[in-house]
Order: sequence, then C-alpha cells, then structure tokens
Amino acid sequence: MKTIKSKTTQLNTQKKSIVTPYLNNYYGIIILFTLLIIYFFVSFFKINQFIKLPSFNLKDDTALFWTESSFQYRYAKMIAYDIEIPRMDYKAQYPEGVDTNKELTIFMEKIHGYIYKTLSLNNKIPFHVFLIYFICFFSSLSIISVYLVVNLLWDNKKIALLVSFFYATSPSSFGRIITGIYGYEDFALPFIFFSIYFVLKIFSNSKNSIYAFLAASFLSIALASWHFSIFYFIVFVLTLYIMLFYYRGNADKVFSFNFYMLFLITLFVLGSIFSYLRLNRFLFSIPMLFLYIFGLFYISNKTVRKIAIIVTSVSLLIIAILVKGLNYTSYGHVYSLFVYKLLFFLQKPVDPSLLNIEARGLWIEDFNSPTWGYLIHHYLPISLICIYPLFKSTNDLMKKKIETKELFLFISVILWFVLFIFVRRIGVFFIWFIVIFIGKHLFLNFKHFKNGKKATTITTFLILGLMCFQYFQFVNGIKAPNIYDKIIARLFLEKPEIKVISGQDCKLLIRWIKTNSSKDDIFLANIGLSPVILTNTDRSIVLNPKYESYEARKKVNNYAFNLYEKEEVFYDLCKKWNVKYYVYQIDNLLDTTKDSLRYYANKLSVEKNSAAYIFHFRPKALKHFILVKQFKTLRVYKVIEDNKLIYKNNYVSPYNPMFDIAVFGGDENKYENKYNDSTNLINLEKLLLTEKMKSEGNQCVFENKYYEGLQYYLAILQNGFPDASIYSNIAQCYYELNMIDKAQVFIKKGLETDENDASLHSILGIIYYTTERYDDALVVLKKAAIIDPENSNNLVNIGNTYLKKGFINESIEYYRKAIEIDSENEAAKRNLAVVLQERKENNYH
Repeated sequence: MKTIKSKTTQLNTQKKSIVTPYLNNYYGIIILFTLLIIYFFVSFFKINQFIKLPSFNLKDDTALFWTESSFQYRYAKMIAYDIEIPRMDYKAQYPEGVDTNKELTIFMEKIHGYIYKTLSLNNKIPFHVFLIYFICFFSSLSIISVYLVVNLLWDNKKIALLVSFFYATSPSSFGRIITGIYGYEDFALPFIFFSIYFVLKIFSNSKNSIYAFLAASFLSIALASWHFSIFYFIVFVLTLYIMLFYYRGNADKVFSFNFYMLFLITLFVLGSIFSYLRLNRFLFSIPMLFLYIFGLFYISNKTVRKIAIIVTSVSLLIIAILVKGLNYTSYGHVYSLFVYKLLFFLQKPVDPSLLNIEARGLWIEDFNSPTWGYLIHHYLPISLICIYPLFKSTNDLMKKKIETKELFLFISVILWFVLFIFVRRIGVFFIWFIVIFIGKHLFLNFKHFKNGKKATTITTFLILGLMCFQYFQFVNGIKAPNIYDKIIARLFLEKPEIKVISGQDCKLLIRWIKTNSSKDDIFLANIGLSPVILTNTDRSIVLNPKYESYEARKKVNNYAFNLYEKEEVFYDLCKKWNVKYYVYQIDNLLDTTKDSLRYYANKLSVEKNSAAYIFHFRPKALKHFILVKQFKTLRVYKVIEDNKLIYKNNYVSPYNPMFDIAVFGGDENKYENKYNDSTNLINLEKLLLTEKMKSEGNQCVFENKYYEGLQYYLAILQNGFPDASIYSNIAQCYYELNMIDKAQVFIKKGLETDENDASLHSILGIIYYTTERYDDALVVLKKAAIIDPENSNNLVNIGNTYLKKGFINESIEYYRKAIEIDSENEAAKRNLAVVLQERKENNYH
C-alpha cells in the first residue's frame, strides 16, 4: 500500500511539472490582457472627458487650450503643419523675443508634431483631435510602469495588477489632463517612472548594464521635455545621498561603480546633445554637481576620500558659478516659494508685502498647499491603506532589514510627501510612489495573515471598494459638486476657486481680433489669455506664461505694477512695448483673493485714478485708450498713439453688471480717492453664479429642454444679476414652447434694460418672421446685424426673410456674407446651395 502511494505521488508530481508551464503561460496572458483592458479603459475615459469640455469642437481648435497649454499647442501645431519654429520667436514675447532653444522645452511638441506629419494625417484627422488621443494614451503608460515596479518589488503579478488598478482610478493620476490641459507632465512622467523602474532593476542586483543606460536615457528625455523634471532629479540625487548615509558612506551598497559610471556618462552625453540642456548648462546644475561628487565615495581610503570630496566640491562650485550653471535666475521663484512657505508655515499671508515678488507670482492655484478637503477628496482611501506598510518599512529600516530597492522607494515616498504638503501639484509624483506601498500591504496580507485566503479576499475587496468609491465620487463631481464634495466643503469651510474668463468669451475675442485687427498689431493681455491670442490669431503678444524665463517674469512684474498706477504711467509702458490693443479682464480689479493680480502687485488698495479702476468703471474718462469691444468678462482697448488725435468711435458697449459701479458698492464718496471694494468678492461670486446658472440653462436649451432651461433663467431674474441676454433667453424658450405673447413681453422688458442688445432684436426678428411680418423682421434683424456684425446667424435670418419675400438676389447676398464671416455656418451653405440650384433650374425654363 505504501509503495502504491509513493508511485501515485511521483506520478502527480510529474503531471504538475508538465502542466505548470502551460498554466503559468495561460495565467500570464490573462494578467496581461486585464492590464491592457485597464490601460485602454483609462485612456478612453480621459479622451471622453476631454471631448466633453465646452471648449472642444471636433472640427475647430479655436480656444481649445488656455495659458501654457495654448502656448505649447502652437509649437506642436507649427511642426505638424511643417512651419519652421524660429530660433528667436518675436511673436511670443514682443519686442525682445523668446529663445526657443534655450528658454523653452519644445521636445514634446516636436515629437507630437513630427508623428502627425510623418504619418501624413493632415487630411485624415484634425491635429487637435490626434493630439488629444495621443496624450491620453501616452500618459496612461504610467499605469504600465506601476505594474512593472510592483511586480519587480514583490514578484506577484496579481498584486501588481491590483495596484495598477488603484493607480489608474486615483484622481491625482488623471485629474489634470481631463480639465483640458496639454501639459509637459503627461509626456515626461512616463519617462521618469520607467527610469525609476530601470534604477530599481539595478538595485535588484541585475548584472545587465543596459538598465543604467536606459535609466539615464529616459531621465534625460524627461529633463529635456519638462522644466520641472530638474526638481525630480534633485530629489532623486538627494535620495541616493540619504541611502549613502544609511549605508555609512559605502557607495557600493547603493549600486556598483560600473553602473554609476554608465549612468553618469549617459547623462553627461545626452546633456550635451539636447539643446535645451546644453544651453542651460545642465552639466553644471545642482543635481549633476552632487552626482559627480557621489563618485568620490567609491574611494576606499577614507582620508583620501575626504580630501577629494572637499577639493572637488569647491572646484565644481567655483566652475558652476563662473559658467552660471547653477541657473538660479530660471528657478529662483521656485526656491523662494519653498523658503517663504517654511517661514509662514504653509499659510499664505494676508499682507502681500511680506512675500517677495517671486514667491507671490508662483504661490497660486496648483502651487498652493493641499487643503484638508483636498487631501480627503483625493487621498483618503490610499492614506488608510498605506499606514501599515509604511509602518512596517519604518520598522525594517530601524532593524536594518530593508532591501536596497525598497529603501529607495521608502525614502522617495517620505520626500515626495513632504514636498506635496508644500505644493499640491507635486501630487502627480506622490501618488505614484505612495500607491506602490499598497502592493506591500497586499503582499504582507498574503504572507502574514493567519486566516489565509479569507483575510486576503476581505482586505482586497475592501481596498477595491475604497478605490472605486473615490474614483466614482470624483468623476461624478467633475461637472458639478456632488453631495460628497459639498459635505467636505462644509466641514472644512472651503470655497471653490473663482474662474472668471469663459471659453465663449475667448472664442468671441478671437473672432473679433481676426476681423478687426491686422497681422502686425501687438496685443497686451494677462499671461493666461495672451497665449490664446497668439495661438489662435497669430498676433504678437507682449507677455507669455513661461515663468522659467527670468525676462518673462520681469515683464509680468512691470505690467502688474503699472496697471494699478495712473493712466499716463500705464500708457508709457504700452508705448515702450509698441502695444496696439490692450485686453482688460474683470478680475484685474474685482478679484482680491490671494491668487489675484492685485495681490501679486501688492495693490489690495486701489486708487480711483489708477488705470485699472478707469478701465473697469470709467472707460470714457480715458485719454490714451478707446474702448472698441466689450464681452461678458473682457474689454478690448485700442491704444491711441497721439493723445491729441481725435479718434472717432461709434462703438456702444452693452450694459453688463460686471462693469457697473453701482453693483460693486457704488461711488458713494466722490471725494474719497480709494476704491471701496469691500463687497467685491461677494458680488463677483453672485455674478459668476448667475453666469453658471445661465450656462446650465443654455445647456438645457442646446438639448432642446426648453422648459428646464426656462427655470434657470427665471431663477436668475429672482436671485441673480439679470442682463438683457437673460430676457433674450427667456423669450427664446417661450418662443420654442409656442408661447409667442410671453416671449414678446420679455423682449420688451429686455429692450428697456438695453436697447442695443443684438440677441433681443434677433429673437424678435425670428418671431416676426414666424408670424409672417417679413418687413418688420427685416428691420429688427438688420439692426441686430449692425449691433453684432460678427454674428453670421443674423445674416442667415435676413437671407431667409428676403427669400420669403421673393428677393432671390438679396438672399444670396446675405448667405454669402454669412459664409464670409463664418465658413462653418452649415445653414448658410445649405440655403445658398438650394437657392443657387433653384435659380439655375428657373433660368433653364
């Protein structure tokens, strides 16, 4: 009996040895297939969110991107359409220009443009659509890097797959790109993360020297693509030094001398090849200096090593200073930011004069510290999950039981967490490192829990549930705050960031500039809006958003300081820069938050004789500027070169509560020189809420939900700041609901508010057309066309009315005018084709 049992056992063992490779292959294919599903799901999710943005249009890229994204998109598009990028780009920063090789990292733009051009996609897919697909798929490669690193650390494909899923569903891994950002980070981060993977391969005692070469190569590409990569490099080198300290100066325990030399030589060579790195003296940058010194720790004799380190350090520092390699001017604003955040314990002071101008300029938006609400919203599940593995790693560290690759990862997590507390944008790094420790949690769970599979299953599903909850609550809150968002906001007294300039205003501004200005005109605007003007109109701009350029920062300083001085002072600055048009935006005066231009310029108190105040409330009092166009949140002023010149201006600006002094506290004391802006933010928020309700109503109308849209508009009449456009929208809803009488009542009320509102005349003309009062329709529609000459739909309606009256030639004339203004107006093209065909057929008969 015993003999039979042993034979059976031997037979089963043989079967397992034969079957196991097939099972492993099958298992590996399932894991790979699942990983690809996650990768493609996240990529298409990003694309779907991107194309849902109000700024997206399948056929038109006008005002698709904002600020830096727009600036970068211009260069990518130039490459794609075979337009040479000039070495000195004077249009990007007039009059001195931008050195595109030294001041800009355009490696990413070149890659995107060359791929589009090489594949000859010009006649197949618009460049902006190709770009969205490319960046969404490419940025998702970070998911693959997570899988590879976790599998390398803990040799478990299931754990690696789960952690990849956690990273993919974390808002910090995709939160920025779905807001419509064309940023360097989405190109550079996959290179950085794969570089880390190759470094960890070195730490895993791999003898293949190719990993050192790949790690340095991928890092070099990131450094040439994104200014911020240099700070990752600094943290990376700092991590190596902390590891060196942990190993008591034994560099061989970090990695071998051969790997160090190959890594260093590769960085040195590529740093000499990439033009941006070479021109900015990357070889003498702070992290490279410390990396050179690191090699001296391989000297075995301690006395010789100390002398060599001291002599080399002093020599390298002197050389770096002589060749200006430390590059403080490029990154001085970043260093200042961290210094002042330390001084003020991460709390931005109420008094802007307590900060230097560099710190004020950067301590805004994503460079603010994360709030408690932000931390809970983005990191609560991950934080709970990572407590145990981080504690375990700390314990292993104290007992000297931690492996080199895990030590590197653990130190990185701590450093990036500290930096993340300073700057929330650093969350794109922190999330990648911290999510790796979820893998350790699962690994320890598999290994140590007494309950075995049951405990593992419970923990795994609990983690899955937490991550899914975080993902879905974030996604559901993209369009509008959900209950979870509102609870967090109430608990931590947090207010949403004020977004003033609408995409629609940008598009209207672009259309106006193209129609009413010449190619040689110079435009001055805030740094967020300036690139939009440059990219979409090809007009030269004075300011650009590239804060890494010291000269660009100086120009922004001059602009901000002079805007709040007297008109003459601001006019002199415009003359110096040859400005032809100045685009003023309402938040220049109304926004008094710590992220505002007024805070930046240290002008929380504004005088009534300042240029900003007069631009906003008293444009007719200006001597050197003429208001030529007004939008909801923007005004365009033409600079008069000679103040004695009598400039004929027939433009009449429509009423807008945003520019009404009565709405913002009134001019109650004419003898008081200071502007009383105590109610600015309250009323600005009310006005922006009005615009938001209007936008939601417009969306309902777009979806033919006229009754729902009507409720939004009527609510604005009761609780908001209604203007003529609200009456127009109400009239349109009543018209579509076949309630013509009510529509006319609200048109009348709207015209009492503003008799020069084009939309009111337009809807009234449509009503007259519908009721067959064609002569009356022509009168009001032509008036609408005079008030708003860029609106092609008014011209189409005039053409339709002439057609009804039997005036074929006149209808053709207006259809053609509409197409001249807007070549994409389908109604104009369709109606013109029909009329021309009918006229042709009638001529034959």
